[in-house]
Amino acid sequence: FVAIDADMLIARPGLSRLAEFDLQGRALAAAYDMIFLMDHKGGPLAREFQGYRRALGLELTTPYFNAGLMTIDRHAWRKAGFAAEAAARFRAAPERYPFMEQDALNSLVKGDFAPLSPAYNFMGDFFLTGLEAEIAPIVLHFVNHPKPWHYEQWRGEGRFARAYADWFAGQPFPEWRARERPKLGAKPKLSPLRRRFADSLRAYLATQRFIDV
Repeated sequence: FVAIDADMLIARPGLSRLAEFDLQGRALAAAYDMIFLMDHKGGPLAREFQGYRRALGLELTTPYFNAGLMTIDRHAWRKAGFAAEAAARFRAAPERYPFMEQDALNSLVKGDFAPLSPAYNFMGDFFLTGLEAEIAPIVLHFVNHPKPWHYEQWRGEGRFARAYADWFAGQPFPEWRARERPKLGAKPKLSPLRRRFADSLRAYLATQRFIDV
């Protein structure tokens, strides 16, 4: 079973491979979230995310996954009881889990998931690192706000807004159509900080064993 968030865009073929991967006995496969990877950037936000993970009962070295795309072994998932327990935790203390089921699941799984590479969940700050050509993402994930289909508010690259505008143009949802085709716009510049972040991410990812690589 594959679960995919609505704010994801399939950029190129490869999604069907998710059904073929060996989850190595684990209940789910998912990609690392920026809440975990931001440690490589440092600064106030990284420290905030570190405290956030500790509050979930996770060690700083414990990977935290993004639940936007998950491949689930239904038998192992049911046996582990993750769905019921995550729902119970969230109902009991919703303030502890700002990212809802993602947080509750991470507090349960504690890093014991099969890791997917960023190719299957290219999210957040990845768009600012210049690593897209190297990673060749299959799934783009627009985790922040506004989303690319918020055409007037969108401040990211115009090609993403255009991709949604082109798709919605042929769909029976007139409220989501763009009034005019979005302009392409330039890619964000690689500042020294972003370049250091990209170098650190590249080095870290090279040490990881992903089930899809």
